[in-house]
Amino acid sequence: MRFLRALREYCLVLAIDSRDRDEVLGLVKRVGPLVDGIKLGVPTLLSNSSSLVAGVKEAFAGPVIADLKVADIGFKTEEGAGGWSGTNREIVETAVSEGIDYVICHAVVGPSSLEECVATAHSQGGGVLALPYMTHVGAGLLFDHPIDMSHTTRWLSDLGLSRLGDRIVELAQAKEVQQDWRSRNVTISDLALLLGEELGVDGYIGPANKVDVLKDYRKLTSRTVVATGVGRQGGNLSDVYSTLGRSSGAIVGHAIYGSPDPVSACKEFLTQRERVVGTLT
Repeated sequence: MRFLRALREYCLVLAIDSRDRDEVLGLVKRVGPLVDGIKLGVPTLLSNSSSLVAGVKEAFAGPVIADLKVADIGFKTEEGAGGWSGTNREIVETAVSEGIDYVICHAVVGPSSLEECVATAHSQGGGVLALPYMTHVGAGLLFDHPIDMSHTTRWLSDLGLSRLGDRIVELAQAKEVQQDWRSRNVTISDLALLLGEELGVDGYIGPANKVDVLKDYRKLTSRTVVATGVGRQGGNLSDVYSTLGRSSGAIVGHAIYGSPDPVSACKEFLTQRERVVGTLT
């Protein structure tokens, strides 16, 4: 079994959503030596054969992330990692077998879905980055919605996740006395992130354009958080690295690959990172 390629501290990840195979591989060859990871979007993956991932891996030595936002069915037929046989297993197993290091998966769809993703990825030598919040306008309509405590703890108990239920209760109590949370209530986003903690995800995707959300992330986890939305969605490197600390990363897409000179644009971000990190260490 292969070993998972780790994301380095204060990593810079290039996001690519182009459908053009030559453009993708050209970007990887030109910008790949400068960045710490590459994230391939659904349009890129669907528009090309599986050999594209092999081509990316051949040209790039760092971790490759598949931004699949997996949110399908987890189904367990027997005990152990091999007992999962839902749709999520098919998706994650296929991605990791093609050479993907990390698969982005939704946590908001519930325990069996996320647990199947994690178990499958880990059994194949891959990892899972869970997604407790998103960058788009209106994301808070659902992710910021307060949970019903009695409903949530009852369900977690029935699912054999009483320890998580206890942590949710502790969080609710902490929010009553601590003033620096975005919400005085436990939200769907909080629950999704803590579900990832309970089920052993390898890290999280966060919204770089919502610093207050990132602050809540870091209060709830010490795992790696890689923030997307840097550039045209309003996020910046300084906020990401200073808020999340060492176990953090910034994902930059259009601001690099949409530039007339992607190499120069990437170097500008690296200069920003050096300046920001220098003030933090």
